[in-house]
Amino acid sequence: MNSVASLVDNAFSRLTHDEKIAVKNLKRPMPQLCLENKQSVKGKDVIRKFKLDIYKKNDWICGCDIKNALFCFPCLLFGGEPSWSKNGIRDLIHLSAKITKHENSEGHLKNIFSLRMLGKNNIQNVLDSSYRKAIQKHNEEVTKNRHVLNLIINCIRFCGAYELALRDHDERETSNNKGIFRELINFTAELDKSLRDHIESAPVFKGLSKTIRNELLDAMLNVYHEQVASEIKASDYISVIADETTDVSNQFQLVVVLRYIVDARPVERFWKFLLPSGHDANSLSASILNEIGLLVDDPEKLIAQSYDGAAVMSGAINGVQRHVQDQIFFANLTGLCTFFSTSPQRAARLEEFLQRKSLPRSSKIKWNFNSRAVNTIYEHREEIIEALEQIEREAKLQTTIQQAGANLRILEEENFIYWLTFFHKIMPHVDILFNQLQKVNTDALKIKHNLGNFERVIGKIRAEIADTDNQLVKQNDTELTPRPSKRRRVTDDIKTRFRFTGHLILANLISFKQFPSFEKEFPDDYLKEAVKFYPCLNESRLRTELTVLYFSAVGLLGLLLDGLSDTFNEVVKLLKIVITIPMTTSEAERQFSRLKKIKTFLSSTMKEDKLNALTMLSCEKEFINDIPNFNEKVIEQFCKSKTRKMDFVYRQV
Repeated sequence: MNSVASLVDNAFSRLTHDEKIAVKNLKRPMPQLCLENKQSVKGKDVIRKFKLDIYKKNDWICGCDIKNALFCFPCLLFGGEPSWSKNGIRDLIHLSAKITKHENSEGHLKNIFSLRMLGKNNIQNVLDSSYRKAIQKHNEEVTKNRHVLNLIINCIRFCGAYELALRDHDERETSNNKGIFRELINFTAELDKSLRDHIESAPVFKGLSKTIRNELLDAMLNVYHEQVASEIKASDYISVIADETTDVSNQFQLVVVLRYIVDARPVERFWKFLLPSGHDANSLSASILNEIGLLVDDPEKLIAQSYDGAAVMSGAINGVQRHVQDQIFFANLTGLCTFFSTSPQRAARLEEFLQRKSLPRSSKIKWNFNSRAVNTIYEHREEIIEALEQIEREAKLQTTIQQAGANLRILEEENFIYWLTFFHKIMPHVDILFNQLQKVNTDALKIKHNLGNFERVIGKIRAEIADTDNQLVKQNDTELTPRPSKRRRVTDDIKTRFRFTGHLILANLISFKQFPSFEKEFPDDYLKEAVKFYPCLNESRLRTELTVLYFSAVGLLGLLLDGLSDTFNEVVKLLKIVITIPMTTSEAERQFSRLKKIKTFLSSTMKEDKLNALTMLSCEKEFINDIPNFNEKVIEQFCKSKTRKMDFVYRQV
């Protein structure tokens, strides 16, 4: 029973307690071994042979006559270095050094202690009564501490879910307004005696400091990320949605949203904000790829990428930043609207000249703000100039005079006038395309048709641009230098943005309305395009399954309900890909888009240290509520991060 071969084949941990005691009482096996090593010393061969005296070097070394090797008896029983517990030692030349090294190892000493204590009464059990009382008292204190921490977590979640400030400028006890979070804690303490006693008497860790709040936010974000990562691991495909956003302080953020299927329905989850080292294509790509690499092991699992925003939707030739007119025009446009909208007096002065009309308010989340602003400023440029001149003359504040003068120079600048006229010509077509893409009942074919019409119209405008230049010369009595390179870039940018439309073909293959026509003539072109863009699809198998599907005219829902998903596995794979791909319209404007929620949140939020966690609490509150034992998991994460002055970990008897 105590032979090395027997203990290697039958793990000691699987034996009963009585069997373990029997092995210990039989003591270590010390058989004769046939070990022999040859060593060259000063040109002479010296042979070292095994001797039984080796067992006398210590009380733990043992041998196996089957493996013909030396072992450590305690490590063989309780597990340790493989060379001493599984493989054995056969090197007699360096045996002394190996013994010395092994004797000093922590694992070896623990195993010797475990073997010595096996079968003896634990001193803690001897002092059973006092020990158990101490453990019980400790665990009662932990339960109370966890209850208090759970209430603090709930207050943080409440403030985060409803976008309420977690800190205020003055949180001192003497302050009349300590901020929403502190007042919420105080209100909760009035209803809960444990929390009230903790706040009044706890010498350490009241849980109200900024440091503790930030650490709890980090723990919440970690639990959230773990849950999202587990969902992604269980899903077949994932798509990435990235967009540039800015908060109210104009701090640039690159937001990443993940889209995948959970329980046969598509979901979008906020992942995090990225702060790339630069705004160029390489910097943005590196930031996104780094995050994807942490989530997706198989590259084929990532089947789609969606980018929105001027800095993200890059041109293939000019990179990320060079767009339309490098965004300077629209920055000036926004600044002009903001100048009037942030002051009731300025707005009133402008309305006098515009006959009770006003400029649209600046919006960072609605594209059609640019369209309305362009049209209004183009149609009333002269009146706006007169209003600015009067404001500049009458204003008392130095900043107002400076801003009015700067906006005047912009409105009279040649480059601004040129682009104002240019965008006035194309914005109506942009609005038409925008409205077409936002229709709920749109499909892939309509989108492709609309994009084609839009590209043709822009091509005509490009051809007519020379007439636009002549018109500007007559209207403004200025001379404009032709800008052929920029005009070409506008058209090229449109082509680049909508270059990859082949994936829209996937939706056509499973369009139920087209099943009758596909039954008569199979859409081979669609199939080849689909397989070209998504090689994970088996073309021959998919063709066969679609042929049967078109012929039977069975609905896709019926296919799933009738348990045919295994039979039509390629069609199901196609369905999953189509569902996982981000919607074919602008993600930032559709009804349930996660990006829209995030942008709305940022539009009224200043940059904070824990912006990822705060956004998660606000935009993913429903998902967080569905995570089982979320608060308990947060507490576990919170306890792991570092040693706490209060006890939050239970002890076992």
